[in-house]
Amino acid sequence: SIGGMLIFALLVSLTTSGFEEQLNQLRHGAQPVVEGGHTVILGWKPMACDIIDELCIAAQGRGGGAIVVLAPLPKPAVEAQIQERQIDFRNSVVAIRSGDAHVKEDLERVAVPSAQAVLVLANADTEEEDADSRTLRVLLTLYSQGWPKAENA
Repeated sequence: SIGGMLIFALLVSLTTSGFEEQLNQLRHGAQPVVEGGHTVILGWKPMACDIIDELCIAAQGRGGGAIVVLAPLPKPAVEAQIQERQIDFRNSVVAIRSGDAHVKEDLERVAVPSAQAVLVLANADTEEEDADSRTLRVLLTLYSQGWPKAENA
C-alpha cells in the first residue's frame, strides 16, 4: 500500500509539472499557431497596434479573422501595449508569439506557410540600410520556405 501511494504521488507530480510547463509555454508564446488563411505580422513597433486595428475592421464583415504577431519582444510586453491601446478586435483573434522573423523555426511556429498575407515591419530604430537588410533577410527566409504558395500569390 505504501508503494502504491508512492507511485500515485509520482504520477501526480509528473502530471502537474507537465501541465505547468504547458501553461508556461502558452504564457510566453512558445506554442505553435494552428491556423490557416490568417494574417501574419512580422516584427513589432508601436504602429503595429494601428495595423491590428485596421485588420480587425477589415475582417469585421467576414465575422472576424485571425491575426498572428511574431515579435522580438516578450509576449507579455506586446500584450500590454495592445491592451494599453484598447483595440476593439471585432470578433477577430490576435495571437502573439515571441521570436525572430528571419529564423525558420519561428516562422513555422506562426504558420507562415498557410498564411493568407504576411506583413514585414521594418525596424524604425535602426538606419535605413540596416532595416532594409533585415527585411530582405526575412523575405529570403520566407522565400526559402516556399512562401508565397501558388494559391496565395
